[in-house]
Amino acid sequence: MGLEEFLLYRAEKLGMRQGLAQGIEQQNKLLIQNLLTQTDFTVEKIASLVGVSTDVVVKIKTTLEQA
Repeated sequence: MGLEEFLLYRAEKLGMRQGLAQGIEQQNKLLIQNLLTQTDFTVEKIASLVGVSTDVVVKIKTTLEQA
């Protein structure tokens, strides 16, 4: 494998990781939105269920309240 092939391989792997991370982030956001609007769970409970910080849940909750 030459240098060019190696660099292309690494770029492809990095792109896959970034795409996967973005997909997970988007899915978590949707899940948090649904939990906020369809349940009486606290911010702390939602953060615990989704596996994110309470700051993330508060930010999404604020965005929903402004809409």
